[in-house]
Amino acid sequence: MINADDLLEPRKVYDRQLKAMHHKNAEEYFDNLAKKSGIKIEENKQTVKKLKIINEENKKQKNKKGKLVVLKTFLIIVIVLIFLGMVIDIVEAINATEKIWIYILVAIALLAGAVGLIILLSKNISKKIKKCNEKIQKLDKEASDLLQQAYMQMNPLNALFEWNICSQLVTKTCPLIELDQYFEPQKYEYLHECFGFSEDEADNISTVFVQSGSILGNPFLFQKRYLQKMVPKTYTGSIVIHWTTSYSSNGKRYTQSHSQTLTASISRPAPVYFLDTWLIYGNDAAPNLNFSRKPSNANNMTPKQINKYVKSQEGKLNKLVEKDIGDQDGNGSAFTRLSNTRFESLFHALNRNNEVEFRLLFTPLAQKNMLNLIENKEPYGDDFTFIKNKKINYIRTEHIQKADIIGDPSKFVHYDYEFARYNFIKQNDEYFKNIFFDFAPLISIPLYQQHKPKEYIYKNDYPSNITKFEHETLANAFNREKFKHPESSTDAILKAKCAVKNGDSDLVTIEAHSFKAVSRVEEVSVMGGDGLLHLVPVQYYEYLPLTQVTSMVAKYDSDNSQNDIKGDIIKQRGLLAFLNKNR
Repeated sequence: MINADDLLEPRKVYDRQLKAMHHKNAEEYFDNLAKKSGIKIEENKQTVKKLKIINEENKKQKNKKGKLVVLKTFLIIVIVLIFLGMVIDIVEAINATEKIWIYILVAIALLAGAVGLIILLSKNISKKIKKCNEKIQKLDKEASDLLQQAYMQMNPLNALFEWNICSQLVTKTCPLIELDQYFEPQKYEYLHECFGFSEDEADNISTVFVQSGSILGNPFLFQKRYLQKMVPKTYTGSIVIHWTTSYSSNGKRYTQSHSQTLTASISRPAPVYFLDTWLIYGNDAAPNLNFSRKPSNANNMTPKQINKYVKSQEGKLNKLVEKDIGDQDGNGSAFTRLSNTRFESLFHALNRNNEVEFRLLFTPLAQKNMLNLIENKEPYGDDFTFIKNKKINYIRTEHIQKADIIGDPSKFVHYDYEFARYNFIKQNDEYFKNIFFDFAPLISIPLYQQHKPKEYIYKNDYPSNITKFEHETLANAFNREKFKHPESSTDAILKAKCAVKNGDSDLVTIEAHSFKAVSRVEEVSVMGGDGLLHLVPVQYYEYLPLTQVTSMVAKYDSDNSQNDIKGDIIKQRGLLAFLNKNR
């Protein structure tokens, strides 16, 4: 059993205990599900074995057919060339005045060759291709039947894969990390009222997934967001100009023609869309401290280069102390460097505003843990941004941007028992590793683990049953085309703007913000080689904002089975939503 003290050195406890423990837990969970399902494993293995043999034979037949088709094509080309040669030979024979018999013999030889190749094609090659097609068709049917049979054998197990399996296994391996089934209004209120966390109000940000929970009672939230921002885009246009010049040579007057391509470029704003995932964590420790740090690039350095970099920072740190000496406000805001130059250089949180609270957090053990994360390239090294804004901490890692932290149970469904088991364990190993090393910078700080949250009295009533974060997550689970304005030329950001309780359901207004691309032309003056200014037309697109409003109903659902989308209804993670066509 893992306790709080074990996590005081997160990287060590992961390598020595948690990694193997989670792998074993995933194995046991899968094996228990398989036992519960009552599937006949050996029968499935035999079916899959037959399927693999048939697929291999099918592959051989398709390769054989492919070679025969190439040969057939080649022979047809040869036959065409032979007949072309015969035509040429006959024309030559007609125009010949002597030795016509030679042309006749050549024509007869060519005709015989063509006939022989045609017989070869029709009697041999084509028959072989037809036979291959018959075998392939038969094998396809057998493979389809076996695949269906294998799925039927696995159906009882596949039906048991539910949402939150991945998160349940995380808590089983490390009970100090508790993951919620969904992000409830109570948890949002706690984060908002006690720690200062707020919703994203901007229309260019939408939540596509949330995972809330707590570490030793302190709340956290993984938030995957879909963002839109305007960036400069370059458009180019060109024209060709012509002119003539005159010159004299040997008393004569000549003209010379010239041409030149004139090019002009303009920059105009255009929307881009991207996903961004952050871990938000609330803790009362060091409540006045603000700082930020970015990855140090230590991942791309050798130990020798890291030592050189740390040494180069010594003088810069001393200058920063000299520049910021004194604390007129008496609030500990003046920069005072730590004796651990290696930590100061690589963690590099030099914009901190409170030295006393910074030292409370970053004790020698915390510094050691951070350096262990930063300097060790496995599994991810220094890939994390760390921002603290009073009681709220923000962690952004590069590895979590590419990771699957949604835990969709449909990814475990398969027709092959052995592959399903391997895949289930592998996916859960990756899930735990990704989650744990997002937490690692936070649990590297002993004070965060030792600091217990204050008691909080929750409200009895909330304006909606489900948080706006989950409303947007459900909306984004649909095809966004259902929400977009019909004139949209771009993707859309879905924003939950209003939610009204209607019994156990929420009536939610979803605004889809997108753009209509309108073609424009701007003429740019460019000096030509003829000494004149020319207007070069440059076509570009102006993006006009569009908004489309759709009504959606969301509610809790007791069914926590796999994701199920049927038309305008979606179910996932114990939540249900459908588009309200009446509004």
